[in-house]
Amino acid sequence: MDAVDPGTSLAEQEPRPRDLANVATMLRTLVDEDGAPPAPSIAPWLWARLTDPPAHDQPPHRGPEPAAVREAAIVILDELAADMPAGLCHADLSPPNVLHGRGRLWFIDPRGMNGEAAYDVAVLALKLSDDHLDTARALARSVALSSGTDPDRADAWVTVVDAATV
Repeated sequence: MDAVDPGTSLAEQEPRPRDLANVATMLRTLVDEDGAPPAPSIAPWLWARLTDPPAHDQPPHRGPEPAAVREAAIVILDELAADMPAGLCHADLSPPNVLHGRGRLWFIDPRGMNGEAAYDVAVLALKLSDDHLDTARALARSVALSSGTDPDRADAWVTVVDAATV
């Protein structure tokens, strides 16, 4: 934390295009990692949120999505999980967890799970767009292209992340 003190997060200041380019560069590091780390997969955690949304862990401005929306997202999650590349994902890449400090960006507070960077792209895009799906999809596709992540998978993850109210 000394490196980012006092640190300004992307939640506290509007991200600039350069910030998003730097996020993409940092995510490329995750994309380029080989193999799965010894950590739990993101898929079962999301599946649980979609099948039985936790009442105590919902964003303040919304509650769980309707069952039909969550069921459609489960189908997408199952497809994504079936061919998910083995790798590490931050798993909580929301704007407050991306800090400016000492001339660069820092990712903090990771869950560190097996998953893919396209999931992280989707979380960040959805949070930066205030849960507006069309804007989140466009942003996710853009960051995915810049980070070497599959933009179609990032787009699909936006649907899952939104329905799971991550």
